Amino acid sequence: CFSVYQSFVPLYISAASATFLLIYRRYYFLPKEQKPQNIGLFRICLKILAVFVGAFILYTIINKITAAHYGGMNAYISGQIMWGHLPVSQCIHHVLAGIYHILSGQTALYNLAFPLMALILIIVSLIKIRHFYKGYALYLLITAIFILSPFFMIVLMGAEPAMRTQFSLPFVVAFGADFLISLIPPVYKKVRAIIALFCVLITFDQASVTSRLFYTEYARYQKDVAYCTQIANSIDKLELTTTSSLPVVFVGGHHIQLNQDTLPVEGVGTSTLEIESFSPSRTLLFMKTLGYNYIFPTSAQYEKGHQLSTDMPIWPAEGSVQIKDNLVVIRLS
Repeated sequence: CFSVYQSFVPLYISAASATFLLIYRRYYFLPKEQKPQNIGLFRICLKILAVFVGAFILYTIINKITAAHYGGMNAYISGQIMWGHLPVSQCIHHVLAGIYHILSGQTALYNLAFPLMALILIIVSLIKIRHFYKGYALYLLITAIFILSPFFMIVLMGAEPAMRTQFSLPFVVAFGADFLISLIPPVYKKVRAIIALFCVLITFDQASVTSRLFYTEYARYQKDVAYCTQIANSIDKLELTTTSSLPVVFVGGHHIQLNQDTLPVEGVGTSTLEIESFSPSRTLLFMKTLGYNYIFPTSAQYEKGHQLSTDMPIWPAEGSVQIKDNLVVIRLS
């Protein structure tokens, strides 16, 4: 999990903790007349920890060898951890902000499922202290690790990570809710029913958010198709054909406006024309899928197109698509 994608690390912690909780529930949450089996709780924890530490050591060795072979670590990877790059106070502020967003559920991709599940699980676990289960202190510790695992990446990075890296959060919510229902005695049918209903409501809420995200991408695609078709029509007015030998250079990017029913977040709903500003020729690749086979510029031609566009108006204004020095230049911004 370290070498593939480090966001799998908190997911591993969550899953390992969940495994322990399942084992404890099976062998230790027993009636008083039944003596729990001695399955070695600490031995289980040590095995899980050994796998984690062993994987980390192996990853570190392979990572150093790979980095040395390719001349150092990629800036994208090394720049993710803010500790040491930003003031400690600022990192702490980012960590607290990230934790607050998860607990408050105020952002578009978060809700109150996690804080409510965590709170009820903590309360139920504390209530069960009175039964004096064997090894219960260890159970409480692992429960705390399980609940805190979604915050691992935030603390590690010293910044709020992208939502797409929060693999552990939905797992913790789903498993935690199911585990919570199993902890409540069957005699409390209404309580279990309320929690089950809560899970159903959360499912519908997440389905609604997911459908809006898909719709956002659909709306973005339709906008991109319309704009690229409009650009192609402007190029056609220059009396060129799609088989012309003149390369096409896009300069800058163009932000699109989506309707209020969309949910542009975490890159969803970002136009191809907007990405063009930092990913050159992305628009040409997209237009190729629409049947417009324009010539891609070289790096030198791309830089030249930027220089030639300084006196051009911004698209879609008249004159924003021109032939200059054997280049078709489109100024988007």
